[in-house]
Amino acid sequence: MGLGCLGLILGVVLIPTQIQSHWLVYMLPVASACAGLAFIMGPVTSYALEPYSDKAGIASALVGFIQMAGGASLGLIALASPIEPKLALSIVMLIGCLLAWNAYRASKKEEMVYSKIESI
Repeated sequence: MGLGCLGLILGVVLIPTQIQSHWLVYMLPVASACAGLAFIMGPVTSYALEPYSDKAGIASALVGFIQMAGGASLGLIALASPIEPKLALSIVMLIGCLLAWNAYRASKKEEMVYSKIESI
């Protein structure tokens, strides 16, 4: 997803405006972001649901709701922003990357705390 964000930003900034209207300038970064998202979402969802195996249906519904509500709110914010649509999409991708990176860092800290507790 970060690679798609970077590609979209570089495409808007570095490529001349005559070439920017070509469909590949937009679709290659978006396809890269979607491919990255496809590899991430399965394991992320299973890790999120792992502690709640006794309530998997409710937990899965909550994960789906949070994903859809977060995507809708970020989409509305991007739509309401006064910047160019390609830059708005790249900013939404960047926010998604930063949120995923923050969640990864938080899970590593939590893992370290659990390992210290188990060693005692």
